Amino acid sequence: RFMLKTIIDYPKIEDEQLIVRANINNSFGDIKPVVTVKQIIKAQESVRKVYMDEKIEKYILDLVFATRYPEKYGLEDLKPLINFGASPRGSINLANAARCYAFIKRRGYVVPEDVRAVIHDVLRHRIGLTYEAEAENISTEEIVGALTTGLVTLLTLQRGIRRYARDRGERGGESGHGATDAAVRSLLIMRRRLGARQLDPARSRQPFVPNRIQSDVNFHF
Repeated sequence: RFMLKTIIDYPKIEDEQLIVRANINNSFGDIKPVVTVKQIIKAQESVRKVYMDEKIEKYILDLVFATRYPEKYGLEDLKPLINFGASPRGSINLANAARCYAFIKRRGYVVPEDVRAVIHDVLRHRIGLTYEAEAENISTEEIVGALTTGLVTLLTLQRGIRRYARDRGERGGESGHGATDAAVRSLLIMRRRLGARQLDPARSRQPFVPNRIQSDVNFHF
């Protein structure tokens, strides 16, 4: 099983030109090692020594369990979108990846930001979507994003936009840009009613922490 699923985009045109040129001219040059086997083993040993508090363990477990039983965490809107949640391998690899990230950041302990930094790469291939989610073009990234930020309301509104635009087109009403523009206007109205801070991930500083452990979390987010 793969620990991570990392999305890598195509190279930029200038970079791809260099790749093509190097292949044509066979001019890759000598490949020099940047790290020794001994250094890799030492780094692995160091990662195992990175401290993870019990509160962080519970934070990881609650995030993973929320993918399996979203209704138990006040995330009922996600239940129709998730066919199956992450397995115990998800919890194990999320903990290991968070420790690795803390090590890369030159810290000997894990903080919640480490978990949120790697959770998309760890869980994006471990959550199964329902037909309803696929029909509405909901991605696992959106599901994980809603879990980590608590912005389920925004995801629900986005689903409403897609349904509105699709229904208008099927009924012979506004279609294309007209239906989308009308849906966007509706979203903006809802944003004003609910408050932009609640809906904007860039402005939302408070992460999703399940209610069951909120009173026990003493970290500064």
